[in-house]
Amino acid sequence: MEDAFLARQADAARMAERDGEKLLAWRRWKELEVQFAKRSEGSEANKSATRLEQDPGLKRERELESRYRRVHDETAGLRGLPGYSAQLVKLKGTTLEPGMEARFARQALASEAGIYWKSGLQAMEAKSWKRAAELFETLLRLEESAAGPCFFAACARAQLGETGRAMDLLSMAKSRGFKNVDALKENPLLKSLQGNPEFIKLIQTLEAKPPRE
Repeated sequence: MEDAFLARQADAARMAERDGEKLLAWRRWKELEVQFAKRSEGSEANKSATRLEQDPGLKRERELESRYRRVHDETAGLRGLPGYSAQLVKLKGTTLEPGMEARFARQALASEAGIYWKSGLQAMEAKSWKRAAELFETLLRLEESAAGPCFFAACARAQLGETGRAMDLLSMAKSRGFKNVDALKENPLLKSLQGNPEFIKLIQTLEAKPPRE
């Protein structure tokens, strides 16, 4: 078992190196060095980690990680303020650029998204509908292809009696690939929409079989 674990970890470290993720590879080699300190494999892992420490790419990744930790802290400090959206737009732009910086920008955005998912679900559970709607509507900007945030935001808006906004959000969910008809029919949070013509049409559209080619 121990040898199999060692082999998997060593393969993961080599794969990270091949993919240009020097910092991840270095950390995996260091973990192996510590875990197998009394074996020859630990010594080999130390050599690999030491070799990577001479690589300029590792230094560059460390600098980027440090910078994006600060970016994450700055972004967190802007939540609820006008500058927050601008910071998100800047991060999104960076994710589209070539090179390793895009990866760190994606990590920063993913971290933000995780916070909004957790907070949004907590607000739903507490029936804090306005807060839940605001959180999920922020999240749908963070995760621009995800249907889930649109659906949960629609549920919250429906609970607030904001039928038009709820339908807009459900339409957005559909455009992002939402297909769960049962969730629309059976979710008690959407009960207020059940007689709405747009809601009925949405369900009919989702239930309709695509035409054969």
